[in-house]
Amino acid sequence: MQLYTHTFKAMASPCTLKFYCNDIVAAQKIFQAVEEKTRLFEKRYSRYLPFSIVSKINNANGEAIKVDEETAKLLNFATVAWKISGGLFDITSGAFRTVWDFKNGTVPTSKQIKNVLALVGWEKVKWDGETLQMPAGMQIDFGGIVKEYATDAARTLAESMGVEHGLVELGGDISVIGPHLDGSPWKIALQHPDHKDIDVVVEIGRGCVASSGDYERYFEQDGKRYCHIINPLNGQCAQGVAGVSVIAPHCVMAGTITTTALLKGPQFALDYLAETGLHHQLYLRDYTGEAVLAS
Repeated sequence: MQLYTHTFKAMASPCTLKFYCNDIVAAQKIFQAVEEKTRLFEKRYSRYLPFSIVSKINNANGEAIKVDEETAKLLNFATVAWKISGGLFDITSGAFRTVWDFKNGTVPTSKQIKNVLALVGWEKVKWDGETLQMPAGMQIDFGGIVKEYATDAARTLAESMGVEHGLVELGGDISVIGPHLDGSPWKIALQHPDHKDIDVVVEIGRGCVASSGDYERYFEQDGKRYCHIINPLNGQCAQGVAGVSVIAPHCVMAGTITTTALLKGPQFALDYLAETGLHHQLYLRDYTGEAVLAS
């Protein structure tokens, strides 16, 4: 059995598969199946594609939409994440992209934010497990969970095809299927939020790691950093938490926790992460704006 590697690009991200297989023919068959499934997620759930499920939902103009089983699973998870985060993790918050312009560095007015807030809030959505109905003008965005969900799905597919040792990485979200053949864990490098140097190396035999922070997409104005992670309760950017990495049994769980921790802010993120009982790494910004390791 030998280690084979396959790289491709999907969901606007570099993706890497590393599987131990008996031969290259078997490896290529699994690589192809996993890549095709990953691209299918992109096709189905990208808000940028006009014929995606997300676009169909967002263009429903108040009408009820019956969804397929897989989309229902995503919506059910989004509902749970919204509840346990106290409303901080909300897939309807993507509407804020209409007023927050990170390309040109534009801070919206309080009036603009107030107008969007009227169209944000999972509590405004009618979801019965099969049919989704939103007020006209409201939108959902799976961007905060679909890549993590796809990473978990890729791992499950690879396992069903016989992979027992390997890992899946989709744009930095990593799911480890099993250790190397000799039993040694995979070494996963976690970068510093600002310097991009390898700051910590974690060892994982099985499990998932996801990272998030204010460094992925942001602009600075008048000495203040504005990142793309928006608090759905007030329309403001997450502040004070530079980066979070979490190791969990499932990638979609790890990703949800990292986003929620960012939105909790520097006063509450540390306690929140400790309460999860999961291995984590947290960076806070000090008074100079530098990212400092807090846990």
